This record gives sequence, structure tokens and C-alpha cells, in this order.
Amino acid sequence: MKNLTKVRGRQPKGFTLVELLVCMGIIAAMMGILLTVISKSRKSASNVQCTSNLQQLARACLMHAAEHRGYVPLAGQCKAIISSSDWNDRTDAFTVAVNDTSRARYTYATYPQWSNRWVAIPFLGALSPYLGGSKLDLTDVNTVDSQLSQQGGVWRFFMCPETDSMSMVVKNNGGYLLPQRQGTMFVMSVANDGSQPFSDQMAWSSNMDYVVNEGVTAYRADDSRFMGGLLSKAKRPSEVVLMTDGQRRPTWATYFMPDGWQTWTPRPDLLPAGSKLQPISLADSIVTAGQTALANDQASFDRKRHGAKGNQLNIAFCDGHVEARDITVNSLRTALLLP
Repeated sequence: MKNLTKVRGRQPKGFTLVELLVCMGIIAAMMGILLTVISKSRKSASNVQCTSNLQQLARACLMHAAEHRGYVPLAGQCKAIISSSDWNDRTDAFTVAVNDTSRARYTYATYPQWSNRWVAIPFLGALSPYLGGSKLDLTDVNTVDSQLSQQGGVWRFFMCPETDSMSMVVKNNGGYLLPQRQGTMFVMSVANDGSQPFSDQMAWSSNMDYVVNEGVTAYRADDSRFMGGLLSKAKRPSEVVLMTDGQRRPTWATYFMPDGWQTWTPRPDLLPAGSKLQPISLADSIVTAGQTALANDQASFDRKRHGAKGNQLNIAFCDGHVEARDITVNSLRTALLLP
């Protein structure tokens, strides 16, 4: 009888603990590199989209100007000199106040709460038709506001993908519904003459991730350096800021508007005597202790949004081009708010 011998093959051998740890380390390193690349790609894509938004908004402003005698929409702190009786009694009070009785410079709608008088509609609303929005009902400014809230396709141009500004709540304050997490875009103040203090009369706020240059868009009866929307007053439009990335200021714009300004506010009144015509740039908002901020303050910069370290600012200029600048004094010295 033959002896049967079992032939056994080599038994499979598992990974050692050291080998497993090495593999896990390699995988973790590769995942870290991959996530970094994905994050940078996403941030780069967001920056491209933000730049595109600013380009679209700048073009919309230029298109508005082409159809309105060279004027872009009003925004910021506007100051008009008009008698109290005219402001309260004239049906064309607003257009008289901003020297536009023919209603050819700005976009208007009637205001039922003010005896159906014409008032300039908010900056975002005036640009809407040039961004593909449907035709607005200009017979009622309240309807305009409602229409804008429903036009999701238009709102995307005012939102940077790196932010969450569309979040909003309202609160009741003495019967008034006040928007929160918005920025004040427009306040109209009037005075009987230049020697009297200006009194705030009406205001608009909006959800927007971009900050408008009040030096270009505000009508100021008390300071002719403000352009009132007239682009031809910018002698070097490629150097004059139209709008930028940014965020609203933390302080109240006015006593009945708890939302901070969504504008850059140049302050020529703070310049020393004899230098009132000195240009004011975005660099004048970056100050150190003991200096005066001639362009509101650093709070309007959103330092978390763009750039490798969140230190870049996208700027749309009055000629329509957009640039990315570092948030430094040297880089922003040639980005003018008042030329």
C-alpha cells in the first residue's frame, strides 16, 4: 500500500502592523494633498465667478449711463438742498432735489406712501434690466422691491460665492419690518440751505456682497467733488473705483437704518485746510494709530474672501475693467474714490 503524502502549499501571509501603518500614512498624505488642491481650485473658481460678477455689474452701470445721459444709478449718502415746503408739497420734490426734473438721469418709480411722487429706485433695481431681469413695474416702488426679491437670476450677480449674504431675517420695530444682515445702499437727506443740518428722509438697504464707491454714485449739493453718478467727471476712469468686494460696516447708517453702510465713503471734509482737492483712495481707509481714515475705515474690507491668505480685493473701475489688488497701502494708492 502506497503511502499518501499531503503536499501543502505556502500559506498566505498577511500584512504586518508596520506595513499597514506605512500604507495608511501614504494614503493620508495623498488625501491631504488632494484636499488642498481641491480647496485651492474651489477658491480659484469662486474668485473667477466674483470677478465675472463685478464685470457684469460694471457693464450694467455703463449701459445705464448710455441710456441716462451718462449717469449711473444713485447710491450712498445723498444730500440735497430744497426748501421744506417744496420737499413736502411739490409732486416732483425728489427730482427737483437731485436736479433731474426731466427724470432722464436716474431710474424712478412712484412712491405710494409719499403721494405717488417719483423717487429714484435702489441701485440694484436700476441695474436689473441690464442684467437680464424682467421689466420692472415702475408704478410702485414697493412692487419693484417685491419683483427684485423674486428675480433669482439677477441676484446671483450681487452675491459672491465665498459668502452667505442671502441669509436674512426681519424684526418688528415699532410697526416697521427692518431687514437684518443687509447693508444700507442709499439715504436721501435734505436741508433748506447749505447752512442748516441735513435731515434723513428715506433710505434703502440691500443684500449685496459688493461695496459701491459713494464718490461716484452719491449726489452731494454741499460738495461738487462727488460725481452724482456722472461718469464723465472721472477724468481718468481706469483709476476711479466704481465698486469692490466688501462687507457692510458694523455701525448703524442712520437712526432708522440699523444696517451699516454698503458703500465706500470718501471724506474730503477731513482733509487739512489748503488740500481739499487732494485725491482720496482706498489706501486712505488703511490707517494706523493716530491717523484719520479719509475713506470710512478698514471694516469694509472682507479679508477672508480672496487671495492665498484672504488678502486680495477685486475692484471694478469706471471704465468697466476689473483688477485684483492686494489689501495694502501701496497697492490701493492708485484706486481712487475721489480723483
